[in-house]
Amino acid sequence: MAREKLLTVPEVAEVLRVRVSTVQRHIRQGRLPAALFGRQYLVRESDLDSYVDALFAQGTPEPAEEGADTP
Repeated sequence: MAREKLLTVPEVAEVLRVRVSTVQRHIRQGRLPAALFGRQYLVRESDLDSYVDALFAQGTPEPAEEGADTP
């Protein structure tokens, strides 16, 4: 059985190019699966890949046209 790579929160933040606090928030909200090991969370590389794939699948909102009324 091959072992899967585990990433720390700072490593995940580096991969995603976001702050550590952002990764921690996504873990707390249940968006990014992680396991608490001792005093640190660990994220499986495959879970991070799935998370990123889901973000890209959501796409980005269409920008509002100039001059259009927005609520």
